[in-house]
Amino acid sequence: MISNAPGLELSGVCTHFPVSDSTAESDIEFTRNQIKLFSDRVELIRSRGIDPGTVHAANSGGIINYPESHFDMVRPGIIAYGYLPGGMDSVIEPEKLNFMPKPVMGFESRLIHIKKVSRGTDISYGRRFTAEAETWIGTIPAGYADGYYRLLSNKGKILINGKLYPVAGTVCMDMLMVDLGPDPDVKLYDRAVLFGPENGAMTAETLAELIGTISYELTCALSKRVPRIIE
Repeated sequence: MISNAPGLELSGVCTHFPVSDSTAESDIEFTRNQIKLFSDRVELIRSRGIDPGTVHAANSGGIINYPESHFDMVRPGIIAYGYLPGGMDSVIEPEKLNFMPKPVMGFESRLIHIKKVSRGTDISYGRRFTAEAETWIGTIPAGYADGYYRLLSNKGKILINGKLYPVAGTVCMDMLMVDLGPDPDVKLYDRAVLFGPENGAMTAETLAELIGTISYELTCALSKRVPRIIE
């Protein structure tokens, strides 16, 4: 119908893989069967004298695990951000992996407030963090409205001046707090790396593991109010 329509041109055909990043035998068999079915249909289109246009199928998992699925074009997703879709567990044959993605996206802010608190002081909503000893608490103007998940309360770690500091208490809509310890080597407006490729920082992948999700969800979660700087 498309090839016979005067106002239409078939520019390409595609499919999408739901489990190409899985190493389970049943999923490998499923994906290989899907590739065969798709290839057979492409050849059927050609056998009818129709140009299928650009043939494409491979997402990040397909690019890594199924070279036969590369066809004319591939569609990298999470590996464009520098992450494997499910870490090394998503690679069927790690010994044959001829490249290793490197994270290219960072999420950072600044320390805007530093305060010494006494032992027993509660921090943030719900009193989910209580200082076990006298310590300094830093405030960073980034929260779940920016894309730093509330699930990272008391779990995430923020890189400041080459050292990781734990998130203290509940991540708020616009702020989060960090426990800087009794004698921190920080000052107001120091850079605070929430995640990124910088040496020592948590990556989107390590944060995702803490809260049971995938790195792609974190890289896509940054809201529109977060300025983008492309270097």
